[in-house]
Amino acid sequence: MYRRLIEYVERGWDGLAWLVHAVIIVLLAAMVAVTATQVFFRYALNQPLTWSEELSRYLFIWIVFLATWAAFRQGLHLGVNAVTGLLPPRGVAVMARVIEAIILAFLVAALSAADRVLTITAAQTSPTLGLPMHVVYAAFPVAAVLMAGEILLGWLRPGRRSPGRAQVESGARTL
Repeated sequence: MYRRLIEYVERGWDGLAWLVHAVIIVLLAAMVAVTATQVFFRYALNQPLTWSEELSRYLFIWIVFLATWAAFRQGLHLGVNAVTGLLPPRGVAVMARVIEAIILAFLVAALSAADRVLTITAAQTSPTLGLPMHVVYAAFPVAAVLMAGEILLGWLRPGRRSPGRAQVESGARTL
């Protein structure tokens, strides 16, 4: 029963990953379109748009945080691996869990701070678009929850290659 439940969660998580990748692509396409439109209006029509730079910035923020999770999921973040290359395979596995526990502790602490930031910025709007600023600032907690979920899923499913394990193993291979 437990194994079957974890398989359903993992399948749903993989579906969520597909959706997040699609959202990243859409946001990137929108950012490119907005930027190209701004260039056209500024240089061809000599009528710069007032809102395009702000929208591009906010799209970029969301792209960065969602892509952070996508890279984390695949173990592609930079890491210091001088020590892990010297460890035996069991030591590498333990080091991966320690790294993930540290990351998870940071994410939990950061999420409590993010909650306060979202509360403070709920009443603020962006200068040009009038967009509620908590929508922009929500990119971090969304990415943090996704990364925490990735770690926890890796812990619940022993056969799943967790982000910490992927990171530590890639470091062990490079030395």
